[in-house]
Amino acid sequence: MTGHGPTPGSACQAQPQFVNAEERSASGALDDAASLKMTKQCKAISAVPVFHVKDVDASVQFYSNVLGFNQAFRYGTYIGLRIGKCELHICPPDYHGPAIGRGNAYVICDEVDQYFAKIKAAGAAPKREPADRVYGMRDFVILDPDGNQITFGCDNDGDDRPGLA
Repeated sequence: MTGHGPTPGSACQAQPQFVNAEERSASGALDDAASLKMTKQCKAISAVPVFHVKDVDASVQFYSNVLGFNQAFRYGTYIGLRIGKCELHICPPDYHGPAIGRGNAYVICDEVDQYFAKIKAAGAAPKREPADRVYGMRDFVILDPDGNQITFGCDNDGDDRPGLA
């Protein structure tokens, strides 16, 4: 899979393994350790946040023209956006999901100051300016037009910017 969202039938699937009689409790049920043996290990590859937006076309324009994302794919109103190796998916809300503007993602970057200057010049309105945080990151926060929050941050340990030790 190369970043085009879930593929039907590609989910991690349990592969039953035979267990011996000692692994069953007196009731005939499997104990916790035996239950774990019945589940195939699923090795996570990545996580992709999905933001609900009011107008997918307007959102694609914002993410492309202001933040510099590229459209990776489109299936109707479900759209995958990519910047570097990171993906973000957008779509209108359905009756099962969260409301518009409740998304939150943290994008790890190699630097944030030059990127911040570029997107601010392109029209991004920061919620929080770049700064060094107590949790060891330098980051800033942007809200998309629907209120979804994206934080862009980089590790500030060992950085040679003035004022950092």
